[in-house]
Amino acid sequence: LLTEDWKAGLLPEGYERRLQGRCLIETGWAPQGAILAHEATGAFISHCGWNSCLESVAAGVPIIALPLQVDQPANALLLAREAKVAVEMKIVDGIAGRNEVERAVRSLMSGESVEVKRRVEAVSKAAIAAIFNEDGDAWSNLDSFIQYAA
Repeated sequence: LLTEDWKAGLLPEGYERRLQGRCLIETGWAPQGAILAHEATGAFISHCGWNSCLESVAAGVPIIALPLQVDQPANALLLAREAKVAVEMKIVDGIAGRNEVERAVRSLMSGESVEVKRRVEAVSKAAIAAIFNEDGDAWSNLDSFIQYAA
């Protein structure tokens, strides 16, 4: 995600023109939900902010966890070690090196992370059922709240 000001200083002259038709360079807010829902999206490298994680899991997309601060490291551990819908990256001095990024991506591309893919698909289906099924947890919790507030 690059603003016009950032683009001017970061991208070489003619870069966008040379890549036109081969990739997308988003200069505004990226349509994250649409990107995650696209069939070509095989994984999501995320800082593990809670909303991004929920969107990724709901879309059935495994997460490559790159937590930065505050609640993100705890979210990453929960997603990788408990929910098993994410792959952790080893971060040294606040940085995940290119070899570590490659390792994480390859682990999801290979059979190494079959369980992560299976789990994220199952959790996605359960989340969608909880939201859209009138007997689901989301509706039940909303009804409980309304009864409490009334």
